Amino acid sequence: DVLQSVCRELDLHEISEIPPCLSKLKAVVKVVPLMERFIGKVCEFVCQREDHLLRKNHRQIETTKQPSMEHTLQILNRWWSELEKVSDVEKFNHSIIQELLRWHKRITELPTFSSSSSPSNGNNNHTNITSSSS
Repeated sequence: DVLQSVCRELDLHEISEIPPCLSKLKAVVKVVPLMERFIGKVCEFVCQREDHLLRKNHRQIETTKQPSMEHTLQILNRWWSELEKVSDVEKFNHSIIQELLRWHKRITELPTFSSSSSPSNGNNNHTNITSSSS
């Protein structure tokens, strides 16, 4: 009766599945403190960086005694959103640079005229057009 209750609690179909299931359960329980420490350090790291960014940008800091996973997830979501904006700005910047390069190429390909190569029409008041690279 007790073994059947154990099987029900562990979602097992056979009594013979109890020992391997208990071994897995013990292994998981053993690493829980490590996972808790890791999660705590990640939350603390993210919240400290967020506080630093808020101070740097002269924004109000949300003070929490113990960083929570929910708060950390909100921060990470906000950071992801900001990264997407940066990516959009980088794409826009790239397109501007490409357009400027295209125009620079057009301008530098213009023919240059000097007074000796200009058509002789008796008027030597031609403006010299030269390309310059910046």
